[in-house]
Amino acid sequence: MVARRIFGIALAVAFALLTTVRPVKGGVWSLPKLTHSNKRAPTKPTPHVQKKEPSAWEKLNAGTKKFFTNLGNALTLKKSPPKRQRTLPYNSWIKPPKEEPKPNWFTALFQKKEQRPQKPSDWIGQPRPSP
Repeated sequence: MVARRIFGIALAVAFALLTTVRPVKGGVWSLPKLTHSNKRAPTKPTPHVQKKEPSAWEKLNAGTKKFFTNLGNALTLKKSPPKRQRTLPYNSWIKPPKEEPKPNWFTALFQKKEQRPQKPSDWIGQPRPSP
């Protein structure tokens, strides 16, 4: 078993040497020159692309427009556009949390609050549903 492993390693080393050694003119064999890994091939510099920055006049116009839009929404009691809701991944076993509808404040005054059991013995003592 060990002999097979040593033979396999020797065969791999011999193959690697045969593929890297090449004949030179005059029948003399030589190894290729190795380069340092620190040196990189020269590359062309990439042109620096600057983003077009809006001019001062465009900034002033955008700010003024935003100000008057928000002022008009505040005076007419318009709501701002709804924010995007967080999207959940599409998996059949993951469901978004259910939102319970909030009761009206007037009807909430007269509704009886549901009391949840405080202790395990209270929970066990509850009436069981009929089948």
